[in-house]
Amino acid sequence: IVYSEQDKDQVKVPDEGIYFSDFNLEQQELVRELVAEYFRNFNPAEMPTINAFCNKQLRFFYVDSREKGKPHYYRLINGQQIIEYENYDNHIHCFWRSDNDFGEKVYKVK
Repeated sequence: IVYSEQDKDQVKVPDEGIYFSDFNLEQQELVRELVAEYFRNFNPAEMPTINAFCNKQLRFFYVDSREKGKPHYYRLINGQQIIEYENYDNHIHCFWRSDNDFGEKVYKVK
C-alpha cells in the first residue's frame, strides 16, 4: 500500500507486531541489517542512526500466505518512522516514511 499526502487522514497503522526487545540478539542483528539496507539508499544526513530507529517502541509485523511466490508483507514501525515492504504477484513496493513527511503527519498509531 503506497500512501500519499491526500491519504494522511485515512492512514492508521495498527498497533501490531513483535517488539524489537523481544527478539534474541541474533534476530535483533538481522533487523539492524535489514534497516541498514534501507538506509543505505538515502542521504545519511537525513536518516536517523540504526540504533535510534531500533528503539524500544520498534515493532516488526509480517504476513504471508506461506506459499513460495505468493504475496507477503512486512512492516517495521518505531513510533516515528515506518519501513514497509510488500510483494504482490512479484510486484514489489518498499519505502521508509517519517511521521512528519512534507511537514505533515502522514500516519497515526492507535
